[in-house]
Amino acid sequence: MQIDDYFEEVIEKIRQSQIVASENVIFDKRSRYTGHIKGFFVFIDETVLYFSEFIVIEEGGRLTRPSYRFHWQDQDRCLIRRYDSAPHFPELDNFPHHVHYSDMVEPFREIGIVNILKIVEDEITSRI
Repeated sequence: MQIDDYFEEVIEKIRQSQIVASENVIFDKRSRYTGHIKGFFVFIDETVLYFSEFIVIEEGGRLTRPSYRFHWQDQDRCLIRRYDSAPHFPELDNFPHHVHYSDMVEPFREIGIVNILKIVEDEITSRI
């Protein structure tokens, strides 16, 4: 797998999405095996996801994300959730991966834009 393959997977997920009303996504290829994706999605319920994901494809095709953030907010700009890898909660299991809610932070797994879109899609479609 090379970075172009991952970018194509993301593009396909966006194309298939039933919830993305508009988007602004920048794909930045740094090498055959590294890249950065950033931008935002506005969803059909008017919530917004701002994101940044740095991707490294290691030997053997294993994909890692040394740095990422996915900030999902409602129409009033209030936090719904933010998934990130900022190293500011070292006491959490699975450090540095975690998720912020409006009133707490929990450990989480490393996650990418394709999986975040699935999470958001499941939540939005369950409310419609």
